[in-house]
Amino acid sequence: EGRALTEVRELLLDDKAEIGVRRSALQSLVQQRPDDLTEICIRLVSDTRLSLIAAQGLAMDDDPEAARALINAYKKLRSRQRPQVMSILTQRPSFATALMDAIEAKLIPREDLTAYDARQIRSLGDESLQQRLSDVWGELRESPAERQDAMRQLKEMLENSEHPPIDLSRGRAIYQNLCGKCHKMYGEGEAIGPDLTGSGRSNLDYLIENIVDPSAVVAKDYRVSLVVLDDGRVLSGVIVEQNPRTLTLQTQTEKVVVQTEEIEVIRQTNQSPMPEGQLNPLSDAEIRDLFAYLRHPYQVPLPTSSVVVESSQ
Repeated sequence: EGRALTEVRELLLDDKAEIGVRRSALQSLVQQRPDDLTEICIRLVSDTRLSLIAAQGLAMDDDPEAARALINAYKKLRSRQRPQVMSILTQRPSFATALMDAIEAKLIPREDLTAYDARQIRSLGDESLQQRLSDVWGELRESPAERQDAMRQLKEMLENSEHPPIDLSRGRAIYQNLCGKCHKMYGEGEAIGPDLTGSGRSNLDYLIENIVDPSAVVAKDYRVSLVVLDDGRVLSGVIVEQNPRTLTLQTQTEKVVVQTEEIEVIRQTNQSPMPEGQLNPLSDAEIRDLFAYLRHPYQVPLPTSSVVVESSQ
């Protein structure tokens, strides 16, 4: 009701109110979608305590101002908050175009756009946007011949014994940032993809093929689906639950619950949630450490240094 929404707005915009109450108020507004939701979320998206909920509100409106607000807030966010905002910026052609502009203008680092994000942009089906992506970020897919060549070169590099000693602890740190967001191993990580603990990790050819060409063989339960919503957004991820009322989609950054009545079409692809190009940001030494850790038969400790390994840098 109008009165209730007015009271919720007052709570939300009261800087003296407890932050948990303000978060709940903003979540209520995002669910109700009042006419001034975008205006309110633009005001709050730079507040790191409220930014992710505000970003979800901005995602619902195909408004250039909403895209600009997300981009302006991006660098103010904590590093762990940025992937979710990046995900929102790839859900609409207009937002993705603004994102390409921001990367060209160096407002957002090019390396923050992951291979997963690039594939999401391609799924929007906008040819001019795909060309911008190629110009700004690079090509996503390789031809089969190029993939075979890439796998051969990778195997030669990994089997070359004339390299510094392997650092298994650093390999674990790289794994956590690169693979642990989707896979469990030794009981740690997320369950978006298969559990790697008991897989054929000791087989180097198996690992190389699954990392360089992850969509070559994909189990049905782990295929990416494209969900087109009636507000113009295109979400991509693995469907983890579906009933007559709602659909739950596991994206790269979160589980999204969508009302069935908001869905225009669902398209299942033959793609793995794991995109190609995952190794591109890594040095040869980091790749060797990662593969050594993946093939190691038991858990190792994390590095004792304070260095944080970033998969996209």
